[in-house]
Amino acid sequence: MQDPTKRFSDPVENYAKYRPGYPDDMLAYLGTLLRPGAIVADIGSGTGILTRRLLDHGYVVYAVEPNEPMQREAERALEAYPSFHSMNGRAEATGLDDHSIPDYKRLNHRRIRAEEIDGFFTPGDVRLVKFQNHQLLDRGGFHGRLLSSSYVPNVGQPGHEEIVEEADQIFLKHAADGKVRLEYQTTVYLGRWG
Repeated sequence: MQDPTKRFSDPVENYAKYRPGYPDDMLAYLGTLLRPGAIVADIGSGTGILTRRLLDHGYVVYAVEPNEPMQREAERALEAYPSFHSMNGRAEATGLDDHSIPDYKRLNHRRIRAEEIDGFFTPGDVRLVKFQNHQLLDRGGFHGRLLSSSYVPNVGQPGHEEIVEEADQIFLKHAADGKVRLEYQTTVYLGRWG
């Protein structure tokens, strides 16, 4: 089984270019909770898509990423920000000082149910806030977004051509004026320990 921290190494260019951003409403909401200058950890920061938004809103960001090519791309893209701090680490071993930012050691990479999130913050409370987002993509962008996914075989690997051909048919079926709209929902869990 492939190391999950390596699964985005090959599609890093497509990931940086075609992954969706984060909705303005979400950043505005975070702004009601955190003042500029607050220290934030972006765990699993990837190429820095969220990190950039947080930096633009005035936060000091520790971007923790285990995948070296993704981390290098974020460092290249965000090197001009003095409050950007790149760290090689994983959710269970961030490299951050204890209690410097909320501790995520008890979480793992599987899908987490709402009850487990509630239990993580017990005896405190947790609030769930959802924000809508979308991407409007032409054919090249649609293919780039597809190829940014870790489950899509790379060029030359078995299954690659078949997936790209099928995706092309999906694009042609659903395109309006040469573009498709992908809908997303960003979910924020806001918790406080007792």
